Amino acid sequence: MLFNIIDRREEGKGIALGLNIRIGNRDYSIPITTYHMDPEGLKKELKELIREIEDLISEIMTLSEKAQGPEAHIDEEQAADKIWDQLSKIRDEERFVEVFNSLSDAKRKEIAEYVFSRCNVFQGMAAVFSSRYNSESSKME
Repeated sequence: MLFNIIDRREEGKGIALGLNIRIGNRDYSIPITTYHMDPEGLKKELKELIREIEDLISEIMTLSEKAQGPEAHIDEEQAADKIWDQLSKIRDEERFVEVFNSLSDAKRKEIAEYVFSRCNVFQGMAAVFSSRYNSESSKME
């Protein structure tokens, strides 16, 4: 287990939440809360830790969305040319396919019509699109 309860009530310290770690061949239990004689005090501190962890999770999700780039937030209400501008900036081919395929069927068809009628399908991401697009499923494969 990653966590444990450190019980030092007999020493007059109380109980704390511990983090188990191994350094070399030795196991250690490091307290990550203060010691409490009253279990309610520990409970209150653990609830604060949970809030902090939830804040960190939110921050991680924000960082992840930023790392994925602007294509992570494609607004399907935009015109096909605007969406294509966003899609064509994605340099990772698999991510490009994933983002395109996540769009609605109607929007995928609209973008395909735009690409095949207005873009040079022999260059850049339009070339990738034209080689991987399946008109029957309206998805890239």
